[in-house]
Amino acid sequence: MARSSYLLLLWGNFVSGARALTTEEEKKMGKRVLAEIEKEADFMRDLTVQAFIERLGYAILDQVGPTPFEFKFYVVNGLDLMLCDSGRVYFRHQGAACFSGE
Repeated sequence: MARSSYLLLLWGNFVSGARALTTEEEKKMGKRVLAEIEKEADFMRDLTVQAFIERLGYAILDQVGPTPFEFKFYVVNGLDLMLCDSGRVYFRHQGAACFSGE
């Protein structure tokens, strides 16, 4: 099974009860998703791209206002995904690399 399909199944199984998640449930789910992504993904180590993504993400968050989540931004190689859960935002490397020149 493709890695991104597995993560989609993990997400689908968790939310299949058709009810809203509490903040604590979403935080727990986010930790489980991160653990699965860490098993499969290669996190980008380019500090220039990572810094750009963080500046972009925090600039957007400044417009949103307070949330119950502590946001973290990741740039991932090798997985076809862009996912946001419980304060974790994952960007696919190919999508982020085009911004590295600012």
